[in-house]
Amino acid sequence: MWFFWIASVLLTYYLLRSTVFSTENILKLLSILLIISILIVSMINFGNYSNQFNDNLIHFSMYFFLTLVVFAASKKNHYLVLLLLLIIMGISIEIAQYFTGLRYFEYMDIIANSIGVFGGYLIYKISRKLLEN
Repeated sequence: MWFFWIASVLLTYYLLRSTVFSTENILKLLSILLIISILIVSMINFGNYSNQFNDNLIHFSMYFFLTLVVFAASKKNHYLVLLLLLIIMGISIEIAQYFTGLRYFEYMDIIANSIGVFGGYLIYKISRKLLEN
């Protein structure tokens, strides 16, 4: 079960580099709290959802918001590394759900998580371009 923590540990190491309180570091701490929250919520069984659309929307929203915060917290241009870590985190959580039996492994959840990551990245890049102009 340890393998689904790998992505979050790597993100934590990658994002936390200094202890000075600034907007960037507050965003880094928020990123870590969001990652931990997603890990915890992903392992809780909330019962069967009758509406698959709502479940996918929740997955999309969690990873969309997480991606926006993670990229806002990172001033460096290691976008590909962050994208891969966030996608690996989503896949790892789904695999952990399969092996623990606490929830169900679903390919649609992986797709919704990944689309949320790419959507968050796209909005981040667009907003950065608009703010630079």
